[in-house]
Amino acid sequence: MEFDKVRLSRVMKSRRAALGWTQADLADASGVSAGVISDYERGATDNPQFPSLVKLANSLGCTVDDFVRREVANV
Repeated sequence: MEFDKVRLSRVMKSRRAALGWTQADLADASGVSAGVISDYERGATDNPQFPSLVKLANSLGCTVDDFVRREVANV
């Protein structure tokens, strides 16, 4: 299964905006560099690092699953 970088970007941006944080604020809170956060939010990476996703999710008050799960239509 291919990673959905569009979903990661959308969720990360919306969670960060809801907190009123800049990318620098999120970097400070998570310990993940602002450059990596920028890459994730721009969809500029195909292989996000799991430890970084965990730190970001914890800082944003969500789970890694929120970043990566795909919506499944009811059959």
